[in-house]
Amino acid sequence: MATIDRATRKFAQDAIEVERVLRESRIRGNAARVVFLLNMAQKGSGVTQKDVVNAMALPKDVVSKLVGSLVQAGLLKQKRTGVDSRIKLLTTAGPGRALLSRVKAALQKTRPRKQEPGQTSKRLPLLDGYP
Repeated sequence: MATIDRATRKFAQDAIEVERVLRESRIRGNAARVVFLLNMAQKGSGVTQKDVVNAMALPKDVVSKLVGSLVQAGLLKQKRTGVDSRIKLLTTAGPGRALLSRVKAALQKTRPRKQEPGQTSKRLPLLDGYP
């Protein structure tokens, strides 16, 4: 039987912790997708649904359902752009930002706090590429 390395085990623990936070918040859906989309939507002035489809490499209908459920839950906001009324800009709403803060706090609790001198802090694997 293959041995699970520490990084893989830690990633699995982080994923379980994210699932727990989302479950407690009564958010349904794939945790990685929810967290990724909320993170993506909070960057800059927001993102379009097409940006999300491209970044997540998922079919349009899957992303559309995910966006719809997060908008309905009050975690995302949609705003039409001035350029093309069909294009909606997605931004993270207050409750979505609060949920991301809880997820990040929960993940930080599972991280060792002690660092060796000169060692830089490591990013959370589930949140790589996001502030």
